[in-house]
Amino acid sequence: MTVAGDIVSAEDWLFSALLDMVMAHCSTPDDKLDSFLGWPANENAMRLLAKAGLIEITRERDGRIEAKPLPAASALTARVAAARRERP
Repeated sequence: MTVAGDIVSAEDWLFSALLDMVMAHCSTPDDKLDSFLGWPANENAMRLLAKAGLIEITRERDGRIEAKPLPAASALTARVAAARRERP
């Protein structure tokens, strides 16, 4: 992932979109993430986001992943949002 301030790479856009989808599908009332049992797409997406340093997997059991977003996730979404405002 790109770290530089104003630069938003194609990879950043993709990870931001994946993060948005995981947040929409996996968020819990206590601001954590849960892949929910039997949803392999959620599990795979969460593992990719963890590898990218955007979330931290806090628990994994019986095909279910629990995680929490990391500060890097907020930074990425803020960069992508700023780029979207500049070039809608």
